[in-house]
Amino acid sequence: MAALMELRSWIYDTFLPVVMVSGTSAAENICLCRNGLSLVDILRPYGHVTQLNVTMRVGEVSAKVPELKLRFHNASCISQPKPEVYEEYLHEVLSASAHKHHAHMENHAGIVPGQSSISGTHYNQVTPWYAEYKAEFLRMLAFGEHEMLDHPVASIWAIPADVNDPVSHLEALMQKSVLPPLMQAAPLGSEVMFPSQDREFPKHVVLLLDVAGSMDEIKSADNLAAVRKVFGEAHCSLLYINSATGERSARGASPDFFQGFQRNCIAGGGAGEPDARVTPPPTGLGACLSVADLESVSSFVRDFVSRTLMPRLEERLYRLNASITVARRGIRNRFTRLWRGAADDVVVDKPYMWHSIESQMRQLADLAFLMHQYEFAASIYRLAAQDYLSANNARWYGGAEEMIGLCCIMEPSEGQDPVKYFTRAYESYARIVGSRTARALATRSVMTSAAYQHASGRHLSCSLMLMRSHFEEENARAALLLEQAAYQLLFPKTPSIRKYAFRMVLAGLRFHSCAQKRLSLHAYRQVLGMYHGKGWRSIEEHLNDILGKQCREAGDGVHALDHFMSLLDSSHRPAATQQHYLSQFLDVVKLVQLKHDGSQALAGLCLPLINTSEINVLFSDHTCYGNEASYLTPTSTWTQLEACVSNWLDAPKQQTQDNEEFNLAVAGEEVAVEVEFKNPLLTRLHVSGVRLVCEFTPAEGGSPGPSGPTALDASPADAQQSQAQDPLIDPLSHTLRSPGGSEAPHPLAVAGPVRPKHEHLTIIDGHFVLHPGEVLVEQLRVKPLVAGWLRITGVHWILNEAVEGHIEFDVLGRKRKDPKGTRPGQRKHYPPQRRLLFKVLPAMPRMEASCQALPTTMYAGEIGRAVLNVRNCGSLPLRGLQLVLSHADVCCPSSSANMSKGLVDTLTEASDTVSLSRLPNAAINKETGDSTSLQLYRLQWVPDQEQVLQPGESLQWPLWLHPRTVGLWEMHLLLSCEPTGATSNMRYRTTRVTFQMQVLPLLTARAHLAHSVSDLHSEIIKLDLQHTEKESDDDIQVTQVTAISAGKDMGWRLSPPAPPSLAPTSSTVSPTNSSPSPLEHHTLSPSIPVLRPGKGHSMFLELLPPSRRPSRSIAQRAAEAAALALTQEKLEELAEVEATTPYPSNRVSAIVRHESNLSRMGSSRVGSFQSSVLDSSTDDEEGGAPPPPPPTLTAGQLNFFSPGVLHHFYSTWQRQLMVKVLHGGKPAELAANKSVKLEVDLIIVWRVTAPNKQDRLGLLRLKDLTSTSQLPLLKPIRMAIQSSPAANQVVVTRQLQLHSGSSTPSPVTHMKHDFRGGMCVMPLALLLRNCSSSNAVLNVEASNESSSQFDSQHSWLMSRQIVNPDLSGSPSSPSHKGLMRASTSVVTVQAGLSPCSEFVWCGRTSVAVDLLEAGDVVEVPLQVVLFRPGLYAITGCQVRSSFGAVGVTDVQHVEPFMLNIEAMS
Repeated sequence: MAALMELRSWIYDTFLPVVMVSGTSAAENICLCRNGLSLVDILRPYGHVTQLNVTMRVGEVSAKVPELKLRFHNASCISQPKPEVYEEYLHEVLSASAHKHHAHMENHAGIVPGQSSISGTHYNQVTPWYAEYKAEFLRMLAFGEHEMLDHPVASIWAIPADVNDPVSHLEALMQKSVLPPLMQAAPLGSEVMFPSQDREFPKHVVLLLDVAGSMDEIKSADNLAAVRKVFGEAHCSLLYINSATGERSARGASPDFFQGFQRNCIAGGGAGEPDARVTPPPTGLGACLSVADLESVSSFVRDFVSRTLMPRLEERLYRLNASITVARRGIRNRFTRLWRGAADDVVVDKPYMWHSIESQMRQLADLAFLMHQYEFAASIYRLAAQDYLSANNARWYGGAEEMIGLCCIMEPSEGQDPVKYFTRAYESYARIVGSRTARALATRSVMTSAAYQHASGRHLSCSLMLMRSHFEEENARAALLLEQAAYQLLFPKTPSIRKYAFRMVLAGLRFHSCAQKRLSLHAYRQVLGMYHGKGWRSIEEHLNDILGKQCREAGDGVHALDHFMSLLDSSHRPAATQQHYLSQFLDVVKLVQLKHDGSQALAGLCLPLINTSEINVLFSDHTCYGNEASYLTPTSTWTQLEACVSNWLDAPKQQTQDNEEFNLAVAGEEVAVEVEFKNPLLTRLHVSGVRLVCEFTPAEGGSPGPSGPTALDASPADAQQSQAQDPLIDPLSHTLRSPGGSEAPHPLAVAGPVRPKHEHLTIIDGHFVLHPGEVLVEQLRVKPLVAGWLRITGVHWILNEAVEGHIEFDVLGRKRKDPKGTRPGQRKHYPPQRRLLFKVLPAMPRMEASCQALPTTMYAGEIGRAVLNVRNCGSLPLRGLQLVLSHADVCCPSSSANMSKGLVDTLTEASDTVSLSRLPNAAINKETGDSTSLQLYRLQWVPDQEQVLQPGESLQWPLWLHPRTVGLWEMHLLLSCEPTGATSNMRYRTTRVTFQMQVLPLLTARAHLAHSVSDLHSEIIKLDLQHTEKESDDDIQVTQVTAISAGKDMGWRLSPPAPPSLAPTSSTVSPTNSSPSPLEHHTLSPSIPVLRPGKGHSMFLELLPPSRRPSRSIAQRAAEAAALALTQEKLEELAEVEATTPYPSNRVSAIVRHESNLSRMGSSRVGSFQSSVLDSSTDDEEGGAPPPPPPTLTAGQLNFFSPGVLHHFYSTWQRQLMVKVLHGGKPAELAANKSVKLEVDLIIVWRVTAPNKQDRLGLLRLKDLTSTSQLPLLKPIRMAIQSSPAANQVVVTRQLQLHSGSSTPSPVTHMKHDFRGGMCVMPLALLLRNCSSSNAVLNVEASNESSSQFDSQHSWLMSRQIVNPDLSGSPSSPSHKGLMRASTSVVTVQAGLSPCSEFVWCGRTSVAVDLLEAGDVVEVPLQVVLFRPGLYAITGCQVRSSFGAVGVTDVQHVEPFMLNIEAMS
């Protein structure tokens, strides 16, 4: 509300009645010569007349006027200047105001980002230049033709008091005086302003009596009487002036009293002020005006107002109101206006004459407004606005709407928003095209509306209106409007910071366009900090560019350097622009004359970009890194390796000093800091003298605080002389020599570091060139030479040999909850790789490791040998050398004696063994219990002696490599040693080394396993070999295939596939405990041709299980039953159960144990891979034979069974598997919580043969052939059907044929039968083997239900052949259309009988097996009837198994039995 009251007070003091003053030259000289003041200047201080108490009738209301303020102007100055004149004047006003308020700009040079509000700040205090500009701008628009607020309401005519014939002088003055242009008819064709020659125009005559000029008072009195006779007694006065002598004590007022009422003059005069003012007299303004003179002037003004102005003004108001009432009020006038046609839609911009009704309405409204009758004035303005709008007179309509808005401000009424009228005025003025004055008038209405909205708290709408009006304005005024629009966004409680910054930047751009440098600089500085780091690069770049140039032009090199330095980060600009910015910066550097001694390094230099938060400290405490690859290895890997050689007592404790964490370093060893340098530009940067800034305190010193150590730095030196010591120099001064020669502190310079003493440190300089866009991680190194405390603080560098830069590290860390100090290490927690404080220890031993003869590439599975070279590069001897390997594909032999032998000779050497040391419990993974990937070796190069490696000595040891994974192969080595002398600093020291090589694919193998179709115990392996390197020149020769098994499975053998003539038949019988066949071996040398690049080859092998106990007969099973002391009652219960089951009399006798078949298979083939699930104690308890020893190898074959390198590679590859079966589509454990080892591996030995190259040897391992991933889904019961021909049946042969729908070949039995004697009844034997680890109860069912279309129990089949004879008689044909199944037969129904299947199960079709022990085999007899010759797939047989121990039930279907039967001739 206070702001609104202030706005009303401003309106009250701004819009005042104007009094025209005119006098003769003699009268003006009386005032000017002695006082330097015109008559107007003397009258202005007394324009405020109080205590009037005059009653005036305005319209229909009489109001009391307690006071009145007047504006006095010379008649020749009452005019509006031309637009080009006042625009130039306003530019000077703005420049002068900016210069005047320069200190204010410096004190308010920035708005803090996130500032809540500036609502507590006075509006004019934010931008005082705007208030001054606005006052002059409004003054320049006064005395317009369309508004009578500035038109004179009365006139004062002055002549000397002692002239002869004063009446004639006055008449001549009134006739020849220079009147305002709007009172003259010449410019516009008729008077627009109420002419002073009109007899109704108020006139007052004053006679000036110059007391100092010795005027005759009697004559003056006579002249006054003569004038009063003509102009009236009330309208004539005598004014005494110049009664003072000019002395300071006699003057009535100080010079400043009159100077405050004088306004600036413009060229040509106008706006109420003359063209120029006379030079003030030496005694000052108003020197001859005494107190009595000033009182006389005050009395004269009061008489003028009360006796002349007010009465005549009331009469004029009455006449105007009466005229308007007759012309525009009443019902008739309203209808007349309604009937009047609408004017053309063409903007009219012409004035109305003073005597027209349109002008009279504006005169009446303005006079009422000046008399503070705002409600009456608003009604007249609305009445006039209707006429102006109907006539499309935009200027007059806009003026009326603007005044209505002012009336609403001064006297608010409900529902009347002043902004609405100001907006109409703005839009109306804007319709006038090509008029600069109209554009200025529109801006004036916007300024008034903005002032009201700001006072009302409507800041956002105020900002929008100011923003809207700036587009068409000239630069200076547009800049001011944009500036005000920006500041309005900060006044709300929630300021709009981003919009403020954007509009302020636009204001700065407009200020810069109109050469207002100070204001432009101030606008840019207001928002510079707000855009920094926000991603608005273009705006930030524009601000710094303008600010830098303006500061350089102003001679402010320090600030120019700061702004140009900010332009260096311009990676988004073209290369030419970036080079231009860099050149500007270097030019200012030369101008400022910075020293190159480190004392004036620029702390904000951003070239190159340095990542100070993400650094990596490389140091050596109890752990050392042997190569670059070891740094990239995860710390967790090294921690697991170190657990093999240390315990929790050796683990480093928390290292703190003065509540600050630190690292350990060793004297004489370098500490490196990896710092990232980036060139963001498209031009090259030369960076030299790159060095660490350090602080060092010798061991004798105190705390490593900031005041304890000496600041350290290094001088620029040659990069190749990395070990050179820095010279001693004195501390550097921190002064900047300006171009004038004087020295002054530089605000951007940092404290100059003091050089270190040569016995303390060696700091190595770096020099490099950064190419466009290059990112370089540079290792900056420092070497402490003695024990003590070392602190690294930052980086120092020189850019393009011209300017030095300095930056301090600001490492990211975790904040402490309770900081114990102000240093970064006391405020945050840092990991070791980011700590910059070091405790330097005395000299220690240190190991360096390298690997000789290590190839860069190897083939997958290749076996190679390298030489590990260990060297003591420390200053003390070492002992207790240990080696930890992280990879199982690497091993270290116990001796280095065979290091000079060939590759194959060493592998076949029995004495070249591998001896591993026992790993501590800390090295074993607690979650998995796995530690097989870690290997610990204690290197004993001198047996039975204490091994000591002196400084400078080295040791060589062989390493065997066997990478098997394709890709980048890494080998991590950890060397551990102990110092020979007792030391409390480090009990041990390790060196971490990582070697890498690329492993390429060469040979791939895939084994396809299938159950043997002729044996329930053996498996068939199809081995596919492929040379994958098509672009290689190397050929592959497979030299050896070995089957390796361990545990209970030891003894698995390989055999070449038997030819068809050796295929087993039903008549082939082997003894039960026969020895392995000569063709069965653990190792074979296959005859495979050389594999060319990209070629492949396939071979078949038979996998034979280890020998085991023979199958038990019926008698043995009965003896076991007796041994269990089965009681008679239980036997009777069993008999009762048998009495209720089908076929009770033949149940036991029908189940014949197939012992002869077991003997025929041989004991070596009884134990299949499924039988290995049995416990190892089973064989021992029942007298099973132990597995046979490995056979003797032939010459050239590798031995995988004796201790050595090859045995080591495969000794840790055992893994645990849980035997699973399928039940309901889900795997279930057959033996609860019982894991077994299924370890049958196939190893392929290959050699690479290439001309003029050394032979290379490799191994390819096929892991765990007997696992569920290799074989088909495990079946708990394995089964097969065999034929048992009768006397009239002859078995011809058995062949393997691929059955439709099966992926494995099935045997086809060919038989002959004499169908002349009747249908063929074929006896079959179903062999069942329990492959699980639990006993099973079985039920065999042979059903004919699969032939659903043959439902009748009595059916008949015609005898003619219904199958294609070409297909039915060709069992070897690849087509299966001739396969005779019950579901595919096509028959003809005859004699009303339904057809039946081609074969029918007969005899006992449901047989129960009470108990089948794990690993046992039983034979169940079955019969099938065949009606005619053909090829048959005997199906429909299924086995239900129940494993009571684990509660699992399973149903399996017997594979089809292929039978081709022919008729005997």
